[in-house]
Amino acid sequence: MFQAVQVKLRELGLVVFCEAQQEIPTAIGGRVIIEFDRGDEYGEVLTDVQMLEALPEEGPLKKIIRIATPEDIKKIEKNKVDVKN
Repeated sequence: MFQAVQVKLRELGLVVFCEAQQEIPTAIGGRVIIEFDRGDEYGEVLTDVQMLEALPEEGPLKKIIRIATPEDIKKIEKNKVDVKN
C-alpha cells in the first residue's frame, strides 16, 4: 500500500500522484515543489492523503521535495508575467 496525494502541475494542468511524506505536511490547496521528469516542478495539492493498493497507471509516485516558499511563489508569478509580455 502507498500513501499519496494528487498534485496539479502549474502550467501543464497535469494531475499526478505524489508520495505523501510525514516530514512534509501537505494540505488541500497547499503549494509544493515536486521532483518531475524534466526537473523540479511547482504544483497545488488537490487531495488529502489517500491509500493506494497499487501504483497508478502513470507509473511511480513523484516525490514532494518541499513546501513552496513565498519566494518560489513570487518567482512563479513573475515568470507568468514575463511570458505574457
